[in-house]
Amino acid sequence: MKEKIKEIQDYFADKLARGLYKVVKVDEHHIEVMVDRKHIFRLWISSHWEFFEVWSESFMKIVFTEQQKKRGYKTAKRHQKRLYENEARAKEIAKLKELAEKYPEELIFK
Repeated sequence: MKEKIKEIQDYFADKLARGLYKVVKVDEHHIEVMVDRKHIFRLWISSHWEFFEVWSESFMKIVFTEQQKKRGYKTAKRHQKRLYENEARAKEIAKLKELAEKYPEELIFK
């Protein structure tokens, strides 16, 4: 049984470190991801890569090697940055649309 659990832990550690997941939700401290379309993990990304880990209430603890922590942290932070940039861009577009509706005559180029 212990060997099977270790095998499963290693499987998920590898997937999470390599970024083989779908991002579900991101905030300042965590990134919530889905592996294999059904397993949700919450990754701590607020601190340095040394503190990269899975926040879980599961019986199974995912243990990362140092190399996996570095890779997983870097990948997760890249996802966080991309999502924050997309949110900022969406807010900017909404603001421009609002201004265009408010001042339509200013958008006519001669």
